[in-house]
Amino acid sequence: MRGIITSTLNRNCGIGQYTEKLAQHLKPKLDSLKVFRKDNPDQELFYTYPYRSFRSMQHYVAPFFLSKSIKKLDADIWHADYLGAYYGVELAGITQPKIVTVHDAIPFHYPGSKPDFKIYKYQLKKAIRSAKYLVVVSESAKQDLIQKTGMDSKKVVAIPNGLPFGELTTHPKHNNRFTIRYLGGLGAPHKNVKLLLEAARLLEDRCLDFVIEIGGYAPEKFFLKDLAKEWGLKSVRFVGFIPDEEKSKFLGSADLFAYPSLMEGFGFPPMEAMGCGTAVISTDIPVFKELLGDAVLMSAPEPENFADNIEKLMKNQIPLEEYAAKGLEKVKKYTWSRAAERTLEVYHSAISK
Repeated sequence: MRGIITSTLNRNCGIGQYTEKLAQHLKPKLDSLKVFRKDNPDQELFYTYPYRSFRSMQHYVAPFFLSKSIKKLDADIWHADYLGAYYGVELAGITQPKIVTVHDAIPFHYPGSKPDFKIYKYQLKKAIRSAKYLVVVSESAKQDLIQKTGMDSKKVVAIPNGLPFGELTTHPKHNNRFTIRYLGGLGAPHKNVKLLLEAARLLEDRCLDFVIEIGGYAPEKFFLKDLAKEWGLKSVRFVGFIPDEEKSKFLGSADLFAYPSLMEGFGFPPMEAMGCGTAVISTDIPVFKELLGDAVLMSAPEPENFADNIEKLMKNQIPLEEYAAKGLEKVKKYTWSRAAERTLEVYHSAISK
């Protein structure tokens, strides 16, 4: 089987890393595989195409640049890593079997700008009409997508992601103060990072000794840093972007990883923390109940509940070590090899349809 994977993103974002890891594990299983994306050429697998960003217009124009590069190519199966890449395949006039990974239905709940949401719905509608299958990364995301679109459930396949993105290792926890860490987006509303500041304010009022270190790109661009200053929070630090080579230590040396998200398709950060041997407290949203289960301490997404549970963990009323051990065991289920096997099954089904 000859496969081509297309992308309009780069390797540094979450979807870009999904594409890279999946492709690396699919390559040995196919007769040939090529991946077209905007950066990081590797003639064994990854190929770049001519591209101009046009700044804020980059997500709108990238499919057109992609389409020009793949128009004359031939494959048994085409796999787009997101809707923009699928639209590029459509523009190229590809008639061979196609699938697209849409990951989740979060844009229906948190649509962003009106133009972005309009384009998302337009591209999704085209994918539902012409793709053999749409891939999402959890059963929760599958049910959400079906509910929001009314599409045929037989066309949606849930394939959980693999772990880790990089090498994850456990680290000793020799912190002078109880150290809680977060890693992820700071600007997206559904990441709900404000909840950590609200919990910190309550815990400071209880005179507990702790620090919350918040990792994420460009904290100065968002309101959270100003809010922490306005509230006079002494326990909260914004540590900025954490490079891949430092991620394992950042996650693994924490006493607790806190993830207050209101919606996820999969949720890499808590799983990566679990893979580093760190106990996790998360919100009790459906996808975490599905994928993480009792390996994490789940809390209602309310400041009082979150603060109460963190206090119990700090005082060892709930043993951190038990959650750390459960987490290490749980993440063994999620491997890129398994994700590639399931994806290959979808390829065969799409071709035989």
